[in-house]
Amino acid sequence: MRWCIWGRQLARVFRRSQFKDVLAAAQTEASVPRVTKASIPSRLLIRVKKTRLLWGEAAVGLALLLALIRVATERPPGHYRMYIEASKALWSSGEAYGVPFLGNLFFFSPSCALFLYGPFALLPEIPGVFLYTLLSGGLFIFGVRRVASHYVDRNGLQWFWLLVASQLYSGLAAHKPEVLSMGVLFLSAAWLIEGKHLPWAAFFLAMVGNFKLQPLPAVALLALVVVLIRSRRGEWRKLASWKFVAILGLSFLFWFGAPWLVRPFGYLAEQHGKWFSTLSGYSAASFDFYDNSFAFLHNNFGLQLTYGFAQNCSMFLAAVSLGLVVYWCKKRTRLELKPFHHAILLALVLGTTYTVLVSPLQQVSAYILLSPLMLALAVLRSKEPRRFTALMLLSFVIWSLGYSDLVPEPAHEIIRHAVVRVPMTWLALVAVVLRLYQPRALPNL
Repeated sequence: MRWCIWGRQLARVFRRSQFKDVLAAAQTEASVPRVTKASIPSRLLIRVKKTRLLWGEAAVGLALLLALIRVATERPPGHYRMYIEASKALWSSGEAYGVPFLGNLFFFSPSCALFLYGPFALLPEIPGVFLYTLLSGGLFIFGVRRVASHYVDRNGLQWFWLLVASQLYSGLAAHKPEVLSMGVLFLSAAWLIEGKHLPWAAFFLAMVGNFKLQPLPAVALLALVVVLIRSRRGEWRKLASWKFVAILGLSFLFWFGAPWLVRPFGYLAEQHGKWFSTLSGYSAASFDFYDNSFAFLHNNFGLQLTYGFAQNCSMFLAAVSLGLVVYWCKKRTRLELKPFHHAILLALVLGTTYTVLVSPLQQVSAYILLSPLMLALAVLRSKEPRRFTALMLLSFVIWSLGYSDLVPEPAHEIIRHAVVRVPMTWLALVAVVLRLYQPRALPNL
């Protein structure tokens, strides 16, 4: 009997100890917040959400892949062979300007022909065009990611990738140097914002301004922003604004004078003269032919504009762009707001859109130059979806589907007859500039 009594007592003690352990575990569990579906999504939902964030990047990745496939299989490889032949002509002291290569004239600077396309001329055609396309597309994507990180998160950037995907494909498929130029321009702008590699930023800005004259307005406005709004980040603490402008000017002199170091002086002087005459003659003959504002007025309203009048309009709009940047920077300084990176975005938008709207040499596949305007729209849409979503969708239909090789030719004709491409660009530009001019928008961008 005693053994039974001791057994029952031991059982009671054991049950009490178990209850204490369970009670302690319950109290510990109560102290930790419960993981519910309403507060934290499940792993599956997180994966789906992350997948949805990549739809724009998937579009631009597909565009790059299709462009690589096309340039590797297309024969002859479009404009690429013309660039290579012009480079070979300059290196062999031949005629590079005023002479058609595959039915096209070469309009880029001697430095571009010698130092950009010269290394590719040493490679076989297929590896060369593939490497050139991969370099252009990769540098563009890398530059966009660097500069966009200062304005919008990854989710908001998907709208930009969607807008720019078809234009990136068209530019790469046509081997346009604008893709490479925009990549360098974006990367240099990111360095300016971060205060890093400032001498290299000036060097590369001068390079793209020399290779093809289209980025020159954007480069000039960026230099103006540097002078008017002094950043205090990184290397800007040691490098004064005037020193950066001096480095930029010396870099322009370098890229202009570099060909004279490797080619005979008399020959280069003759080729420079032919380059200027070829470029100016072609501009005078085709200023209202391509998809710019002058062509829009001529084709839809029958206005016979002269080349001199077009030049005066371009100079007037250049002065307006300069005035907008100066007034914007001074106004922000008076309000004790000095958002250097906002001024950089405004300069990029005004400079490149000016080139698209009033440049006599603007071409369909060079609409990649509108990528800063597309980025600004994506930034504003991420902050104000109700205002800018409709504008973004309309921009996608007109810019991305109107003249892209990814859609059938009837879609091109519909957009052309709708005569909305140039007005759409003006509308987007005005919307972006007006929104950036509102002081209350600055701290939230």
